[in-house]
Amino acid sequence: MKMHYFLFALALFGCATTTSEPPLPDNVRIVAPQNVPANIANFSGKWIGKWDIGRDSKLVVEEINYPKVIAIYSVGAYSGQSSDNTPGWNRYKGEISNGSLVLKTNSGGIITYKLQPDDTLAGTYEKGSFFSRISMTRVVQ
Repeated sequence: MKMHYFLFALALFGCATTTSEPPLPDNVRIVAPQNVPANIANFSGKWIGKWDIGRDSKLVVEEINYPKVIAIYSVGAYSGQSSDNTPGWNRYKGEISNGSLVLKTNSGGIITYKLQPDDTLAGTYEKGSFFSRISMTRVVQ
């Protein structure tokens, strides 16, 4: 009987912030940056993290032609409170401005990433009054 209560509690509360693996397209390609400062080139590559609301995310910076970038932003499924809880990815044209990588989403959000001294990315997402933070680590290939 105790196991039934545990399973019920797990189903009710344990899944409140469950996520799934963020998807990526089949044609991901990372082009080594050419003729850009090292601190800018360090954005290149694949990054993973979890938003402070509990949603898994990936960032793949495919190409840097400073100040322009091409990047894939991906999120996993999320059962918490959000206007869009489905997994998905988008390829964006962004830019590097004042040392930060900035992506403007199709829905009007702004995602900003800044390299940290420990080789992580600190990110923020802003849309209207919504604000979230993420810390991302580099995926070594």
